[in-house]
Amino acid sequence: MRYAASEAMADSIQAGDRLVINVFKNDYKRGDIIAHKAAGKTVYVKRIIALPNEKVEIKTQKDGSTYIFVNDKKLDEPYVKDVFDYPECPSKEVNVQDDKTLKCAPIVVPKDSYYVVGDNRGRSYDSRYYGAVHKDLIKGVVSHIYYPIVRRKSFKTPEYK
Repeated sequence: MRYAASEAMADSIQAGDRLVINVFKNDYKRGDIIAHKAAGKTVYVKRIIALPNEKVEIKTQKDGSTYIFVNDKKLDEPYVKDVFDYPECPSKEVNVQDDKTLKCAPIVVPKDSYYVVGDNRGRSYDSRYYGAVHKDLIKGVVSHIYYPIVRRKSFKTPEYK
């Protein structure tokens, strides 16, 4: 069990929600919400949006909305809090080792790794900054919120078109 420490997954998961993590599931799918290690001992809760060997790109549209494209197809993500609340992509080439600069250019997810982001894109520190997450760093899949009782719910992997 784990608690959500930030608003990175809002509205799906709120800060302070208590989560049940299925540590036995290891066949990860796009849309799964996972708990994973990064930056030493820190454990993050994020959603898988790209699988090994897939190309990921973040594109801002003329109206200012921003979307994620996987293998050149826009990902339909009804759980995203606000498509207008994304950090601005840098206009110049970035150092891929810099974990404070957003990386928007096409990225191919390495073998045995997953590209993860928070549903609240403007408030999430995720693969856009620290890169893909190797499967060995994944602690499990979030199965449901158990507390507070008024927010109790189970999570199912969304179907993508």
